[in-house]
Amino acid sequence: MSTTTSEYPSSVSVVVVGGGVAGTAAAWQLARRGIDVALFEQEHLAWGATGRNGGQTGVEANYGSGIVEHRLRSLEILREVERELGDFEYDQCGRLRLWLGAPGERDLPTQEQFDTAEHPLGDKYLTGDQARDLLPLLSDEVLAARWVPTSGRLWPFKLVHRLAEGATRHGARIFTGATVERLIIADGRVQGVVVDGQTVRAEWVVNATNAWSGPLAATAGLNLPIMPWRGQIVVTEPVPPLLNFTMGHFVYNSSNYWQQTRDGKFVIGGSRVLDTVGRDNLHDRSVTPDILHKTLAMLVAALPALRGVRIVRAWGGTMGFTPDGNPYIGETELRRGLLLSAGFSGSGLSWAPVAGEILAQIVAKEPITLSLDPIHPDRETGHLVEGTAA
Repeated sequence: MSTTTSEYPSSVSVVVVGGGVAGTAAAWQLARRGIDVALFEQEHLAWGATGRNGGQTGVEANYGSGIVEHRLRSLEILREVERELGDFEYDQCGRLRLWLGAPGERDLPTQEQFDTAEHPLGDKYLTGDQARDLLPLLSDEVLAARWVPTSGRLWPFKLVHRLAEGATRHGARIFTGATVERLIIADGRVQGVVVDGQTVRAEWVVNATNAWSGPLAATAGLNLPIMPWRGQIVVTEPVPPLLNFTMGHFVYNSSNYWQQTRDGKFVIGGSRVLDTVGRDNLHDRSVTPDILHKTLAMLVAALPALRGVRIVRAWGGTMGFTPDGNPYIGETELRRGLLLSAGFSGSGLSWAPVAGEILAQIVAKEPITLSLDPIHPDRETGHLVEGTAA
């Protein structure tokens, strides 16, 4: 499916840089339209944030606005991938989001506030007692909850490999261990890449490297303000089945989240806003005891039955965040020929499927079925500007 080689094609219609879910989703959508695609990944498929996250997806967003229809379309595409390419353990099981604390310690949304907010997808507001009726294991620290039926879980590695297999089935070429050194600019347009010292010409280049998108864009003289930010994940030993949906809770301006996998392990992530060391650092994928301790403490505060459970594995990974929380998807007028699919702000699994479709529609000159306004690279709140070529 993927190859490591020093002989790359001299030209293709589209170069995709990045072998995570964004890159493989774009490659599949392009190749199934008969477009000649070559994907280059510096390491191996799903090496970056795709292979280092908690495996959750859905329409609910912690960041950004005006994107419900886009995220819904992503869920539809996941079902299409499942039907056409095979299983990747996708389960739209729902999510229970908690507000934790002592009574009166924090402001909670009222039922009236919740009802007047944008919740067109069947979300429900629950009191603490109603949440405990749904899941009796919850502690008394749960003050309220939000049930999100559109949320779900999947196996990211399996999804990426399904997409890659689908792309190659339609003629795409995928190269791993291939370092794209810079973009090629001619007449103000991106016209290819230099990969391991070799020139590969292309009509379009897709920058799908998420946290690494800024340095690559800089080689074309663009200042792409995507902030790298480390996330950390903890995995526990297997325990008897406790959950058949995903969970999380609101904390500070972010959230913690967890799920129980099919083999009984708990996969837990979050406390990202507490990690100041891991910001603006592309290469720090370590784990830190203080963040892991805080993450586990919040889990046990919600589910005391997990107190004493053993940790068997932990890792870190780098994500990319934009100034307004919405990703950059589409072509920038500052450099024609450059397509962006990056800056997913912690929600890559929920964005990548629809991002791949939108980019393929642009290249194939098909009607764009969704609004580009909240995700366009040149939107005012995106702050993409001219820079100096690196």
